[in-house]
Amino acid sequence: MNLTNKELVPVGNFLQSLTLPAQVSRARTKLVASLNAALQDLAESEKQLVADFNGEVNDQGQINWSDGVAPIEYHTEHAVLLDEEVTIELNQPTLMKALKEYFAEWNEDIDPQYAEAFDAFFDALETEQEN
Repeated sequence: MNLTNKELVPVGNFLQSLTLPAQVSRARTKLVASLNAALQDLAESEKQLVADFNGEVNDQGQINWSDGVAPIEYHTEHAVLLDEEVTIELNQPTLMKALKEYFAEWNEDIDPQYAEAFDAFFDALETEQEN
């Protein structure tokens, strides 16, 4: 399943907001664990990007820039990083099948705060289903 880095948190939050049947819930739990692993990779890439532009990330996650302000180039590169596509693996075919089948028939109301996340998740799921 492919998502962009900027979609990882919203999709994870959306999935965790759902009450699901047992097997689908297990698939969601495994999928969220994969999302979290991708988020850790993203965090490391963000720290490296900050360092590349002479900044430092403190223990609270705040960025301190050597001259007090982030370079414009940093913002450009950060936007590119957030738009990068990542592959999220659910290496358990039975659970992935349960997830796909469940959401293929799913027609529940979507809380407006999760509309974009649902759209990104469903697009990724449909693309995965085609493969």
